[in-house]
Amino acid sequence: MLTLRVAAPHDLDFYKRAFVELAVDDPMPSKEKWSRELEPHTVIAEIEGNPVGYVFSQAFGSVGYLKQIVTIPDARRKGVGRALMLSVAEKLKALSCTEWALNVKANNTPAKALYTKLGMRLSYPSAVLQLEWSRALSLPTTSLVAVVPGPSDDRVIEQTFKLLDGFVAERRELGRVLRSVVDGDQHVGLAVFDPTFPGSFPFQAGSIAIAGTLLRALYEERQPESQFINLVVERDTALIDALIAHGAEERIRLENWRGNLPPDTSALIA
Repeated sequence: MLTLRVAAPHDLDFYKRAFVELAVDDPMPSKEKWSRELEPHTVIAEIEGNPVGYVFSQAFGSVGYLKQIVTIPDARRKGVGRALMLSVAEKLKALSCTEWALNVKANNTPAKALYTKLGMRLSYPSAVLQLEWSRALSLPTTSLVAVVPGPSDDRVIEQTFKLLDGFVAERRELGRVLRSVVDGDQHVGLAVFDPTFPGSFPFQAGSIAIAGTLLRALYEERQPESQFINLVVERDTALIDALIAHGAEERIRLENWRGNLPPDTSALIA
């Protein structure tokens, strides 16, 4: 029997085992990060009392963002993913969300088929790039400087870079390093950097020179042993291509899918 429950402290071990199935470069979370950032927003799926999948999601204004959804190999094609998605849909509607969104690997055809059935559609392409710091420091730069944006800048930044409502404040609260490049009264570059990863999500820049300026600022915030930085570039295929031309390695090609939350999930259970 398939059942769902909220995550608990002891689920960290299962989370780590299941997380491997994502096949991404992200480091395993510490116990502290699990309890602070992940556990409160995670739902666990079980079959006969054994955990077989999870979904990690958060609400940002009217949009619910599914950050991770995983079913272990032995439990696939048993409705686990669908059950997790429908559970999240109900949770998000209770939080006054009207839409949901997620990132999926471009080659994950089975997952995209499920999302299509649930009313989601492709919104925009993204890529995860890895760039050695030595190459990052060789990028051209601009005369503009990277600054630390304050809370009063959050709304403008979110509108400029099409981020979810409340995303910047949430990242700041979690201790991420925020840097913005400003030209006059316009924000033309943004990085939300986690030195422990190390990576920036998102990483957006109006040109390769603005990207170089941002990366030099992030280099000052890196951990000493860090040899590279991961960058999640959304929507901007020109920037993706430019960074690859300057030595970045494409690790994952992603797609962002988005749609209205289904008004009646009971009709989708079968």
